[in-house]
Amino acid sequence: MARPCMRCKARRGIARAAAGIASEIQAWIDRENVARLVAALRSDGAVDATARPLLADLETRLLSVDRFDSRLQRALLQYGVFTAVEAKLGDPALGDGCATAVLEKAATMTAGKKTVEGRRRG
Repeated sequence: MARPCMRCKARRGIARAAAGIASEIQAWIDRENVARLVAALRSDGAVDATARPLLADLETRLLSVDRFDSRLQRALLQYGVFTAVEAKLGDPALGDGCATAVLEKAATMTAGKKTVEGRRRG
């Protein structure tokens, strides 16, 4: 069996390091976005103008996750996204469809499962 060349090993090492850095950056972005969303939802009075776009961004992020993401799960639970979104479900400024979609997808994601064509897989 042929041994991989040193250049190939170096490339794989660089690729692993780059993937790790990208993962850390995405986790930081997720934490910041979740924190801003919860702050906007918990603000007194009407839903802040930034809450709807942040909720849509979170929905997009949740739909783009193709596997269980423990860092995203931790951010969702740590900042209390579920209670903040549930508290504003009846607010017409927020839009029930988007809020409901986020709750369903986040609940599925935090359970470690992904819904595919109506079937769940682990």
